[in-house]
Order: sequence, then structure tokens, then C-alpha cells
Amino acid sequence: MSLSSDMFISSFHSLTGVTIGERRKQLFSLLRQVDPSTRIDFSTLQPRCPLEESFKLDSLAYFRRLPELVEVLKGENPALIAKVLRLKWFVSALSTDLLELLPEVSFNVKVKLLNKLAVHLRDRRLADSLFRLVREKYSLNLALKLLPACSDGLILTYFASHYRQVFPKHLVIVLRERSELAEQIFEIMAGRGAFHCVFAYLTPVSLVNLYLKYKFSFRLGKRASRKVIEAQKDLLMANARGLRNFLHKKQSYKSLGNDFEIYYANLLPKNILHFPRAWPELTSGLGSLPAHRKLALIEKSFKRAYGSDIWSHSNCITSSLLAMAPLARRLSVRVKPAHFSEDNWVCYSSTDRSLPLLKEKISLTSDVSGRLALVGHLVETCKINDDTKALTEVCRFFLKQHRNDHVSIRVKFLTSLKDMFDLATLGKEHWVYIDELLQIFEMNHDSFPLAVDFLVKRIHYLLLNERPIDEYLIEYTRLTEDWCLFDYDTKFQKKCLLLIGRLLPQIFETSVLKYKQIVFLNNVLDWNSRNKTDSISIFDYPEAISAFTASLKSRSNHHALSKLIGYCLSVDSTRSLTNLCLQELRSCDWPILFRLLHLKIESVVENVEALTHLTLHKPIFAFWRHCRYYTHLDLPQRMVQVCRDLANEDSHAYTKRNAIVCLSHLMPPDDFLKELSKYYPTDHKAAHDQMAHYHNQRAFASCLRNVVPRSLGLRPALEFCQGDYLKIILSTLYSLSSNVNEHRLVTVLDELSSRTISVRKHAIHLTIRALDRSATLAMFHKFMANERNSSMRKFLLNGSFNLFRQDADDLMWTLVKANIEAVSREDKEVIDILLQFPNIPPRYIVEYTVFLWNYLCHSPIQSEYVERKQCELLRTLSKDVIQSLPKEFCDSLIRKYFTLFLREQRAKTLVCCVYNFASSYIIYCSDQSEQESRINMAISYLRQCSFQDESKYLINDFLKSVCAEFLLQRCSQIGILEKFSSMWGDAMAVDQYIYLKLTSLFVEKVLGLSVKDVGGRVAELAFNLCGKYGDCILIMMGDRLKAFHYNFIREGDSDINLYELIGGIIDGSKSSSIMILAIGLLKRNIADTATQCKHDEIVGKLKRMCDPTINIYLNRYLYGTNL
Repeated sequence: MSLSSDMFISSFHSLTGVTIGERRKQLFSLLRQVDPSTRIDFSTLQPRCPLEESFKLDSLAYFRRLPELVEVLKGENPALIAKVLRLKWFVSALSTDLLELLPEVSFNVKVKLLNKLAVHLRDRRLADSLFRLVREKYSLNLALKLLPACSDGLILTYFASHYRQVFPKHLVIVLRERSELAEQIFEIMAGRGAFHCVFAYLTPVSLVNLYLKYKFSFRLGKRASRKVIEAQKDLLMANARGLRNFLHKKQSYKSLGNDFEIYYANLLPKNILHFPRAWPELTSGLGSLPAHRKLALIEKSFKRAYGSDIWSHSNCITSSLLAMAPLARRLSVRVKPAHFSEDNWVCYSSTDRSLPLLKEKISLTSDVSGRLALVGHLVETCKINDDTKALTEVCRFFLKQHRNDHVSIRVKFLTSLKDMFDLATLGKEHWVYIDELLQIFEMNHDSFPLAVDFLVKRIHYLLLNERPIDEYLIEYTRLTEDWCLFDYDTKFQKKCLLLIGRLLPQIFETSVLKYKQIVFLNNVLDWNSRNKTDSISIFDYPEAISAFTASLKSRSNHHALSKLIGYCLSVDSTRSLTNLCLQELRSCDWPILFRLLHLKIESVVENVEALTHLTLHKPIFAFWRHCRYYTHLDLPQRMVQVCRDLANEDSHAYTKRNAIVCLSHLMPPDDFLKELSKYYPTDHKAAHDQMAHYHNQRAFASCLRNVVPRSLGLRPALEFCQGDYLKIILSTLYSLSSNVNEHRLVTVLDELSSRTISVRKHAIHLTIRALDRSATLAMFHKFMANERNSSMRKFLLNGSFNLFRQDADDLMWTLVKANIEAVSREDKEVIDILLQFPNIPPRYIVEYTVFLWNYLCHSPIQSEYVERKQCELLRTLSKDVIQSLPKEFCDSLIRKYFTLFLREQRAKTLVCCVYNFASSYIIYCSDQSEQESRINMAISYLRQCSFQDESKYLINDFLKSVCAEFLLQRCSQIGILEKFSSMWGDAMAVDQYIYLKLTSLFVEKVLGLSVKDVGGRVAELAFNLCGKYGDCILIMMGDRLKAFHYNFIREGDSDINLYELIGGIIDGSKSSSIMILAIGLLKRNIADTATQCKHDEIVGKLKRMCDPTINIYLNRYLYGTNL
């Protein structure tokens, strides 16, 4: 039988059941009885409690009653609004009437609704239209929430111009639906802190190409690496070294298969001298390979890369390489590599040779620290040779010779055994000696920190050999309370844990047995948390459960009970046990309470007072909010009474404050506001002699944000917007403003705007945040017309400037300029506001830069401060902005400040900033004739300076500014440097000419010239200078080269590159005197073997030259003498 509207409403109010779930089932059964053609009059359905409010919403959603659901959005109840916005069909249906709805809801609803529409709105043309309308009516920040639903062109446009305002979650939404835009978006955001979430949506081809272009610090996971390798195998093989830090190392081996050998050979450095330093990285991705396959791969790859055997290069032989090699291969290395100690080297011999040598050396070593290292080598040589038989002999020798040695020697031996061997896999012959050594520690009462570790390994050894473990397990159980042994072997771990459970009565006396049974139950819970598919029920141990119950009743051992209490409350335990646990519950979290409310509501009802006190000590807001739905069981009423009693106490305890918060969630709003009215301020100053009353005021004021509907809290909040109370109501006022419907805020904010200065400032901020654009502009014009306070004027400037930066247009720019005119030019804070340069819209960046520079130039503030701010402005200008500035402005700026240092030496910092500006102005000019004109202008100023005594510093600073653009690899157009050199001509000093030429060589190196060829070009430059100025110029050339040469060698291995540079100078020298430059670059105190070899080779080559000049300078370097 179909229900009528009246019958439905009557039945709605008569739902029965204890739990919410039971009542919800009845509700949906009732809904199914309503004929689709019957229209329920929901206006007559007035909910009597929060649960009925929620059920009414469920009913509206069931019948898809759009108008009534829209009213819920306007109802200022965050819990119900969140439920409504989870309805996809509802959100999509709102798109057509969005502009009419937005003014009638709160700011938070606007944000959430637009975020939902960004996901669910499919009509891109409609989305574009809504985006523009929201932007016009409100702000760009709000409109950007809708951006993911818009057309591709609009998305790319705003990502490019407002990338700082786009949230990562919006980026993910765009990429999830339109992955084809990923590469374009990444190109837009590259260099701007691009979000890593873009990578997941790039195609393998795009991903590799972008990495090679931008070298971003990011490593792919296994699946992404596999996809990239499958799609780009050829490119990967060709750029192995460039991509090695981008791909997952182990996955590269798996995915490349047979091609991995070629790829691995390409990973090796081009220069064999770089191989030792690359070794750790070369072996890090081969961990899963067996040692013999790993060795074969390394040998083959080395041969392929360098054409020789790795064993013939002693500097390339490492300890890990020797550990992989079989004995015959190790013995083929006749000469000990220089980086191995004698004791370490002997470990790689056969045990027949190494053990006698090490034993003899130990016997001859009286120093304890020396014996420590040698004892470790005894075990190490057995490990390297995989010789357990020799290890038996080592154990016998050690026990015989060193049983009474220093305790640190015995600890070192056993520690080495544990680190190098799996003790559980050793034989009985080893454990005989190990056990005896452990007994010596016990007899001597020596501390051995690894005793428990050895005991665990002993038990594991016995289990592997199917021998009884009871004796050792009992000993272990007495030593520790962590009874989950062998994390690496769950089968044996469970076996030991179950055995401990049976052995407990035999291990412990009655006085401690109950406590240990509780410890056992805790270990079972630990096991269950790690092995969910093979869990052990604690209720299979009735004696342990009895001990647990007895402890609950006696209120003892509470520190060991907390985990068990939480577990028993989470599972289907008996009602008596549940009640006991609730009575002893000291702390809990929301998941446990949630399960209690749904599965054990009767126990909650019986213990509601105790639970209330518990949650007041550690606030659980979700529990309080959820309890509102249990009015039929009197839960909120009883909790309110507990909180009232606490709130009326004359104290300012933490729990009292939480009790007031709880009341704000559970009491009817009118009752709570009536209680609050007792604490309205009667004066703008707080009474510090009544601190309890003040703390109540603070607690009640902060809880206004919890009143439903939120607009009920606005008027009471205004009572606190005065004097000492403003600070305690501010966060609540902002929260309310975000959750109160827009049209209800207007009068409240208008009232705040007529109060004290501090309140007026917040009124401005809240208006900008919560109201529409027209209301914001009206507020600005109102204040600008009447406000005289300087602090408020600056606040207006800051507010309008922030709005301009977020979403600029001519109206906002005019507003900013009007506010600038209204403030004092002598106020430094105004300049600080205007210098918040990031986020200035590109459309206005040029006009704003010129405006701000002129503002600074005409500022009456002391010149030092203004010059510092001018420097800040110049540093923020990018090369693109500088090229966009008017030519007259740039020329005038350079003309005015280029030679300022000659007149005012204090202005050096500003002049250097102007030089950097001028360098970018010249270098990045795209018009060749205009660029030459700008160079001529700069050189004309430099020529004027050359007659001044201080000019050298000025010219050098400008030259360094020009060269810095090339040395920092921002520009590689070498022709610009050549233009400077040719147009400057003879007016340039020699040291300046050298610096310019060395910079040109650096650019050539960046473009592909090798370090050795750079050395040859340096020698050629020196030869030409000597021909013009004589050999005396080499002193100046040497000084410049020493200061500059690091730029040539900084990429890669700088030490090896240095000797490549020196070798190039020597090979390219056309006279012996030029080799002085090479000698001047030689290093001292070289630690690296490969570098030392190269150093010795070059020094030997110089020694073989018979030129006296070379001999003098070389002897000075080697011996500090001219002989």
C-alpha cells in the first residue's frame, strides 16, 4: 500500500530502533513504500532532533528534490551541507543556476561547490562561461577552483599566467581527465617548482625528453621505469649516463633483459680515471644478481668500455670487487693496490695463507686496538673464501689463545661472526666454541650487548635442525618481554609464540605469572597486527583472559592493559568484559568509539559519564558530534549534564574548557547562546582579578563557531569585538564569516567598519574574503573617502595591492594608485608594501616597474634607504621584463647611475645592480643593430671612466656583470663577447681582455670543447699575449688563470679535469715559458689514487724537459727551492 504525505510524515517521526543503522533501515523501508507519483510535502516535516534532520536530508536525496536540497545549502549546517555536496547528480544540476545561488550561500560552500563542479561538470563551454562570470562577480582565486572543467585553451592560459594560484589538486583533476595536456603543462611550469604529480600523466616519450631537457631531481618507480624502457629503449641506450639517476635501478636490469649488458657498459665513465669514484653507483643497482654473474657483467662491460681487463688496473680494484671474485682471480692480482692496507689485503688470499699470517701478527701485537682489527680480519678472510671449515679452526684458535683476552677483543670476535655469517646456518662444531665464549662472559660478569641476539640465533639454529628449544626459549622469555622472535621467519615465529603460551606456568612463579600472561596477550596482538591472515585469538587462552579481567577489576598493571582494552572494545567480546574495559579506559581514539557506538551501544549508554570525562581529557570532537544523533537514548542529555557540572566549577582547568566546547556541540543552540550571554563583556578591558570568569569568556567565545545555524553566532560575536576581547574572538569571527551566507554578512561587516581601527581592519579583510567584488569596491571607496588615519590608509593600500596582484585590471590598478597617493611618501612601510614584487600580473609588470622606480626616485626618505630598495627592485627584474621596458626609461636609468660610483663611493651596491641591469639590457636584446647601439652606449661611459683614478674597479665590476651571464650558463651567444672585445678595442686593459677571452673559452667549452682543448686554447692565448707584451705578461695571465680555472673543471670530476686542462696547456705550448702557467695550476696533497697517477705522469713529463726556466719553476713547486 502506498503511503500518503501525512502518513509518511507520521511514520517518519515514529521510527524505532536502538542504533542509527536500525533506524536507517526502517527509513529506507518507509521510503520504498511511497509511490513515485506521490509528492511528499516536506515543508510540513519539521525535524525534532539532529538524527531526524539527517534522515530528512536522506529522504530529499532519495526523491531528488532539488529545490529543498538547495535550501539545505543555504541552511548554514556544515554537516548537512557536506552530505548534500556528496551527491554527484545534485552538483551537476546546479551548474545552470550557479550565479543565482552563489550570493545566497557562504564562502566555504562556494569553494566546495566550485571544487565539486570542477570534477563533475562536463560541458566545457558552460564551464568557460561560468569561470568568467565567477571571476567578474567575485575574484580570480574563486574562479580558478572551476578551472579543471574548462576548455584546454583556458586552462593553459591561466596555468601560464597564474601558476602560483593553481593548487596541485586542481592540476591532478586536469591531468586525470586530459593527460594529453601533461607535456604542455609541464613546459609551462618548468623552472617554477613544477608539481611532481605531472609526471604520472606524461607519456614515456615526453617523460624522457623533458628529463633530458630540464634534469629535474626525480626518480621513477618500478612500473613507470618499465613503461619508459619499453617505449624508449634506443634512447635509453644512447643516453645511459644521462638517464641513470632517473630510472629505477633494479627495474632497469629486469626490463632491459639481454640488452642490459650494452646499457651497463654505456653507464661506465668515458675516462677510466673516473671509474673508481663511479664504482658505488655502478654496483648499487646489481644487488639481486648472484656474485658470479655480477662479476662477469662488470668484467665484460669494463672490457667493452676501455678495451682492457679490469684486473690490470690496480686503482679500479675495490674490496667489493675482490669479494665477488673466485680465489684464482684474486690470486692473479700480484701487486697490492695502493688503497689497501697490508692487513686488509691479506684477507683476500686463501685461508691457508691468510690465517697463519694473521695469527702470527696477532700474537706479535700487544696493542689492544691493533688486535681488534686483526681479529675482525680473521673472520673476514673466512667469509671472503666462504670457508666454514676454516672458520671452525678460527673459533678453536680464538677460544684457546684469547679466552682471557681483553673483553673488547671477545666482543669484536663475536660481533664479526654475527655481521659476516648467518649464525643459524652454522654447524654444531661452530656453536660448541660460540657457547663456550658466551659462558666466559657470564662467568666473568662481563657485559655483552649482543647476548640476546646470539640466543635468538641459537634458537633458530635448533629449529632449523629440528632439535628441542624449550630450554633456550625459557631463558629468552625471562630476559625480555618481546616474544615475537624471527621477523624474517613467520613460521618459526608463530611456533615459538604458541610454545611460550604453553610454557608460561612452568617459567614464572604465581606472583608474576598473571602479569606475564598479560604480556603474552600483548605479544599475540603484535603478531596479529603483522599477520592479519594468520591471526591468533586471545580468547583461546582463558587463563590469560582471566588474568586480564582480574587486573581490570583490581586496577593494576594499567600500562600493560591499554592495548588489550582497545582490542577488546574493537571486537565482539562479552558485555561484562566490555563494561570492565570501558571503566578502565584511560585514553582512546575515534575509530574505537565509532565501533562502540555501532556495535555495543548498550555499553556506551551504561558508561556514558565515564566516556564523557575521558573525551574531555583528550577531546574527540567526532564523538561529541556523533552522539547528537542518540537523543532517543538520552546520550547527549546525560553528556550535557556532565559538562554543565564541570563548566560551573570555579577553575580554569583544561577539562573545563573542553566541557564548554562539548556543550556547544550537544546543547540546543538557543540554550547555549543563553548560557553564553552570561559572559558578555561589560567593559573593553578584561578583569584580570577574575581569571576563572575570563577563561570562561574565552572558551564560550571560541565555541560560537560550533552553533548551528552559523548565523546565530554573529550577533553574540559582535559583543566581543572590543578591547581586550578582540583577540579571543578573531578566529571565531573569521570562521563564522566563512560559514554564514553572504547576504547575512553585509550588515554585520558594515557595523564592524564603524568601530575602532583594529576592528575596521578586520572588517576590510573579511569583506575582501567573503563578499563579492562590487561590495569590496564599495567598501574601499567608502573608506578612501572618509578615512584619515595613516595606519588605516596603509592597510587600504596593502589590501588593494593584494587584490591587484591576485587579479589585475585597470580598475584595480587605478585603485592602487589612488591609495598610494593618499599615504605619506615619507613612510618606509609603504615602500615595503610596494616591493612585494612577485605575482605582479604580466600585463602590468612594465607599467608597474616604471611607476615604482619613479616613486622611489622622488621619495623624500634618506638616500641610503631608497638606494637599498632600488637594488631590491632591480634584482627582481627578469631578462624578459628588462627587454620589455621602454628604451627611454632604460637608457635614462643607465645614464644616470652608470658612473655614480665615481661621484658617490657609498653607492657601490646600487651601481653594481645597475651594471647587472645593463648587462641583461644589452645581452638579451634580439635586434642586432639595437644591441650594438647599447654596447656603444656602455663603452662610451667606460671610456669616460678610464681617466678617473677609481675607474678600474668600476670597469671591472661591469665586465664581471657581463661575463657572469655566460659563466652562469644563462647565455651562450659567444658573438656578444666578441662584439664587446672588438668595439672596446685598445681602451680595454690587458687583465680585462684576458678575463673576457677566458669567458669566451668557457662558453666554447659549454658548447662542446673538451677540457684538454681548452688548455690548448689557453696556451695559444698566452703565446699571442707574449708576442705582443713579452713574457712578463705571464705573471698577470697566471693570476687570472688561477682565479678563473675552476669554471673550466667544475663539471664532473674536478681533480681529473684539472689535470686534463694542465695537459692541454703543456701540449699546446709553443714556448717553454708558457708551461709556467701549467706548473702554477698543479695541486698539492692529492688524496685520490687516479688523480695522483695523472699528477705523477705530468710531473714526470715536465722533469724530462731540459729547459732551465721549467726546471726552476718545477723545483720551486716540488721542493720550495730554485735549485
